[in-house]
Amino acid sequence: MESVRDPKTDDEIGWDGKTVWVNSGQDGSNIGRFSRFGVDVHATVTKQLETGKQCLNCSADGSIDGWDAFCELMRKHHRVTIPKEARPKHLDGFDDDRSCISCGFSWSTKRLGQGSLCERCLSRNVTNMRTI
Repeated sequence: MESVRDPKTDDEIGWDGKTVWVNSGQDGSNIGRFSRFGVDVHATVTKQLETGKQCLNCSADGSIDGWDAFCELMRKHHRVTIPKEARPKHLDGFDDDRSCISCGFSWSTKRLGQGSLCERCLSRNVTNMRTI
């Protein structure tokens, strides 16, 4: 397992190639986790005791979209930047720049098609497959 401390927050980010954990530098509580099973972003235990609210955002999305959401939610709620090298290995089939292998179209925020094809090429390939 590898881990680093976020220099801005002193939160600890740990990963083992399958799961990423984020522990609060304030009270040691687990404030984030990502794996192929999904996203968990929680308030610190201190904040939970104050507000009675634990979950800030949780989902069963362990895809590249879920990873992008997890990284953004950790920045938004806890000011934590997740290192690129922490990205789980089950996401290795997706390019960081997310460009279509057929036409080269790039997108930056959300995967539009399945695998590495954009929606246009994906639908064109499905259409071509139907005519064969």
